[in-house]
Amino acid sequence: MRDILLKNITLIFIIIFSIVLASCSFSNETFQNKEFKKEQKEIKNYGFEFSLLDDTSIDENQIIYKINDISSSFTPSIKIKNNFDKTYTYRVFFLLDYMQKEITYNDKKVNFIDINIKKNQSKELSMSIDIPKGINDLLVLCVRDPNNILDKEAYISSGNVYLARRAVIINDNDNINKKRETKFTSVNVNHQYNSQDSSATGPSIKLLSKEGKEYSLSRIPNNFTGNMQLEMGSRVTGTEFAIFSILGDEVIKVDHPFIKVNGAGDFKVNLLKLPISKELDKNLIIGVVENPFTLQQKELIQQKAEFVNIISLINAK
Repeated sequence: MRDILLKNITLIFIIIFSIVLASCSFSNETFQNKEFKKEQKEIKNYGFEFSLLDDTSIDENQIIYKINDISSSFTPSIKIKNNFDKTYTYRVFFLLDYMQKEITYNDKKVNFIDINIKKNQSKELSMSIDIPKGINDLLVLCVRDPNNILDKEAYISSGNVYLARRAVIINDNDNINKKRETKFTSVNVNHQYNSQDSSATGPSIKLLSKEGKEYSLSRIPNNFTGNMQLEMGSRVTGTEFAIFSILGDEVIKVDHPFIKVNGAGDFKVNLLKLPISKELDKNLIIGVVENPFTLQQKELIQQKAEFVNIISLINAK
């Protein structure tokens, strides 16, 4: 009788324990699902959208455009949608063959456009760009809150701050097959990739002082003397890259604007000599485009412009 009683008590304890465990498991799963849904909602509601459209596109993706070679003008419209919960200024640059291009906007010649957009609203802009004969790379870059410089040393991703659209503008079919005379600097890799490396290293910068010391800084004072280097990787031997830099509202020349990588791996290339003899307390945008001057739609779509983290050049106090 005693053994039967003990067995019954044990069975009751097991049943109660199982119910408690199931309840805890369900509560934990419900909590995790709520957190996941909350995170997804925030991703959906925050950010900004940016598009480039024109009737001269010869493909459904609005990537390659063919303009009338008599007028030699490209007249696209740009739409920017601010999904953030506050008003932001957006700055738009037009880089033709990776050099800053003057445009006509509101009947004025300008080198960039600044536009304020209220929360959850969008604006559409129209402009005109003179295009030379032949095949031209166009990079349209949209920068959110461009005058907001770093007030302290911090790593802040440029995602959701910079958005860029690659496009090709064809003006005059007779020059399509004309060889482009662009000089690419040959760069060797310093770390060879192996079969286990799944992706290439993204772009970042390092500072090399005149004494030979390396620094990783995002807020760079004007009393720093040395070189700024670009570090990144390529998975394919012979890949070509275009490199550009914008200080505040002006494209500035880099040491090697076009490079070709002799290997599959990580590499370094000198970018800028510091200090820069310009007015500072501005952000420095560093961008890289893989396979510039390509006419392959797949490459133009998939190989987007990449950017380093937010960098500010400041006047030392």
